[in-house]
Amino acid sequence: MSNPCKESTSQQPPPWLPIVLMGLGAGFYWLGLPPLKQPWAGFLAAFFFAAAIYAPCSWKRSTLFGVYGVGCLLWLGLLQGIRLAYWPLYGGWIALSLYVAIYLPAYMVIGRSLRMTFCVPFPIACAVSWTGLELIRSYVATGFSACMLGHSQTPWPPMLDIAAHFGMFGVSFFVMLSGASICFFLAKFLERNCEDRPSSSKWERFGAAVAATVCLVWVAGSIVNFLRYERFLAEHEPIKPLGRVLLVQGNMPTMFESDPEGLRVSWSEYARQSRRSVSDEREQRIDAVLWPESAFDDGVPLPGWFDWDGASDFPPEWPNEPAELVSVIERRLREKWARLTPDAPFPITYLVGSGVLRLSDQRLRRYNAALWIQPPMATDATPKVEYYSKRHLVMFGEYIPFADWFPGLMASFGLGALDSGDRFVAWSLPSGAILAPSVCFEDVVPQLVHRQVLELSRQGQTPDLLVNITNDAWFRGSSLLDHHLNNAIGCAVETRRPMLVAANSGISAWIDGSGRIVRSLKRFEEGTILAEPIPDARWGLWQRVGDLPARAIAFISMFPLFRSIIRFFYLRFLTRVRRRSPAI
Repeated sequence: MSNPCKESTSQQPPPWLPIVLMGLGAGFYWLGLPPLKQPWAGFLAAFFFAAAIYAPCSWKRSTLFGVYGVGCLLWLGLLQGIRLAYWPLYGGWIALSLYVAIYLPAYMVIGRSLRMTFCVPFPIACAVSWTGLELIRSYVATGFSACMLGHSQTPWPPMLDIAAHFGMFGVSFFVMLSGASICFFLAKFLERNCEDRPSSSKWERFGAAVAATVCLVWVAGSIVNFLRYERFLAEHEPIKPLGRVLLVQGNMPTMFESDPEGLRVSWSEYARQSRRSVSDEREQRIDAVLWPESAFDDGVPLPGWFDWDGASDFPPEWPNEPAELVSVIERRLREKWARLTPDAPFPITYLVGSGVLRLSDQRLRRYNAALWIQPPMATDATPKVEYYSKRHLVMFGEYIPFADWFPGLMASFGLGALDSGDRFVAWSLPSGAILAPSVCFEDVVPQLVHRQVLELSRQGQTPDLLVNITNDAWFRGSSLLDHHLNNAIGCAVETRRPMLVAANSGISAWIDGSGRIVRSLKRFEEGTILAEPIPDARWGLWQRVGDLPARAIAFISMFPLFRSIIRFFYLRFLTRVRRRSPAI
């Protein structure tokens, strides 16, 4: 009996047609993401990616290699900002691009196999293949969730509503489902008078109709929910904000672009902006001032804070005693604090980015951290300091894989090896709102932010507000800044919490729980944002289960792989049995 999902093989198009279609899809994919940010292009990208699977032609090995080449060009273009950080990251840029490019031919193989072998309706097969691979990409090699198909929709906040339940993976799924549905019905319309048109079963036509209906419901429902929430906010104005938080953005140079004097000048400029903005707001209290990652370091070769257990000793090669270093760093902190708050009209808390040394259990650790600095009890006392140590380190920037095998490798690049933190922390604003920090590219890993909110909630510290401090000056104003901001927007919608981003050299932003950018500063613009985020009490499935639905889709997308593995071992088993059987 013939398979109803099989295609006609007569008069097949040339094998290079899928390469052309994937090339068109890649072009629109690039157009939909920064720097051009055209949301409609995301749907056209999905259309052409689906058309490459639908095209009734046989694939050769050269076809898949051609698609891989398209993927390499796409990702080299999207991620070119990585190379601007410092010269070793040219290798990181190329390696990451060549790795992520693998997912394009993998999408084609999985999508066609789901349709032809497992008889999954065409639009659903495309969406499952694409979304499953995006989920896998977010975990493999420490995880990379930037530049997803769903991120093309960040300029259209209503389209992001589904992310509150299924994450940005859900947005990608529905964009691909929409493009594939249009592709399927357009193809059937164009084939209506063809004698040798590819056959489709009633099941596939029914599944495609259901997929198209679901897409229409998604678009309509997202717009209705967005407008309904807008009306709710308008009816309940004014809404008491969670607090008043000042975001400060400057242009502190990176460690490879400046000497200690340049860093001191930049620190002084951050301090001047903070004092001026606080002075301008004398009538109303500012709950916290946010500085970007590393901005609190002023060129002196000392960490911003030293956490000592009181018993452990430094390694023999260290010139200082721990108690001596504690005294030096506390004195430095008092001097900085005096410059930050000489005439502040009210007590101010600062959240700043800096390095932290931790000496405990006879082990010295070095962290990239966010410091929570609260006013001292007395004028000449040391401010109270707590810190969050970054948990998700950046490959090639904060660590190099297998660097332990090559001592001194990080130092040869002018970098110091960092340790990852082991816990999430949250702090309370004077208003009572709870703030949860992340550092640098931690918000590019959505499952990490979900776990942060979940673990803090279990500890009785449910965050009301998310904060990301980052130093994106490394990427010199490239589109990588926009990609990073897109991930912050995704985190805000997924968790239904406002997100505040304080970024050195841009892009600092105040984002609400619907994914709208309320206020932002341009790249390289020096200035401040006084954010007054409002609470967002809307429920979302993502807050409960995280990426579990996306994991289920990823599991289904692996069916072709499971089938191939089972078939491989089954054939090997049959071969052995036949060899052992006596000849008849």
